[in-house]
Parts: sequence; structure tokens; C-alpha cells
Amino acid sequence: MATDPSVYSIEDQILIAVRVAAFATETMYGPECIRKPGYRSALIEVAVVLKAKWTAFCLQEYCVEFPDLKIVFGAYDLVSRYVRLPLSASDQVA
Repeated sequence: MATDPSVYSIEDQILIAVRVAAFATETMYGPECIRKPGYRSALIEVAVVLKAKWTAFCLQEYCVEFPDLKIVFGAYDLVSRYVRLPLSASDQVA
């Protein structure tokens, strides 16, 4: 847990996204999903999508006086070094 107020604020926002992602995942797939392999990775992906989407939504609401401005979101993948939409169709396993 962070003691610096600015770091704590960021940590708190991330924790909210993770909790919402956990709730949504368990609601969709049942409470036993937390024991399945890959749950942690899926939880991280869902939390990233939720946080990015929420931030984009808040920015769009803030910029309401510019109706032609569209806010988009993505995530920077440290491995591939590309900005992408998490859980995009190209990431799906057949």
C-alpha cells in the first residue's frame, strides 16, 4: 500500500478497475473461474480495458464543447511495443 497521496490515488483507481473486472468476470463465468488457469492474465486484461475505456469516457465528457472531437483508447503492449485494443480479435486463440 502506498503512503504518498498521489501514488495512493493512482493505486486506488487501479484497484477499483481490478475489483470491477473481477466482479464482471465472476458474474459472467461463475465463481469457480478464479481457480482456472489464465484467470490472473484475463483479470489484468479486463481491468486494463475497463480503466482505458473509463478514462476515454471521462475525457469525452469533459470535452463536450468540442462535438467533433472523438476520444479513443488503447493499451501500450510492453512486449510488442504496439498500442492495441486489449482483447482484440487478433489476440483470440482459435
